Amino acid sequence: MFSFGSLARCPDGFIAGLDGMKCYRVFEIKLPYSEAYEFCQNLNLNGNTLASIHSACENDFIKSLLPPNLDPYYAYWFIGGQSTKSEVQIDAWEYCRNLHLNGSSLISIHNAFENKFIENLLSINNTYYYVDYWLGGVSIANNSWFDGFAWYWEDGSDFNYQNFGNPDDQYPQALSEAIQISTNGVWSRSVLADYDDNNAPFICQVSATK
Repeated sequence: MFSFGSLARCPDGFIAGLDGMKCYRVFEIKLPYSEAYEFCQNLNLNGNTLASIHSACENDFIKSLLPPNLDPYYAYWFIGGQSTKSEVQIDAWEYCRNLHLNGSSLISIHNAFENKFIENLLSINNTYYYVDYWLGGVSIANNSWFDGFAWYWEDGSDFNYQNFGNPDDQYPQALSEAIQISTNGVWSRSVLADYDDNNAPFICQVSATK
């Protein structure tokens, strides 16, 4: 078990976040969003989900967990190993769930410190290339179709922070959209589709124990 100071304990292969409340694991296998979502939800540990990032510090931390010499185009990494399976963001969700951890999900990010933490975690092993990873954010309809769409974290937490590079991405344009984070910590909007170009690596999160 990995310990975060004297407060938090994480499952094997997971790294504790800055606040000691969540543990993260990077998966470099490329999956559709739906499969990544399911994978994180089914992790075999208590409280795991695809990682959500709530601050820049968390983003930097996640970035630092990735291994060196990583092929940014053909692999997903989880802390502890590499998978060559290439899949899309919906499938990434399913992939994380398959680890059978209670409460596991794709990550959500709630402040600049968490975002930086995740950025560092991802960029440490992606020095020469920008690689996009699935976050646990998807588009939902507002109260009526006339009100447009809004972003929503799959883990049910408040969507109270964003770090989109393009201002136009702050508001989803349809229901079939999800959020990705690059190794530089910048977010982007991605249209969900079942083709290889829309497969991406992802990060699962799980609650830490004391």
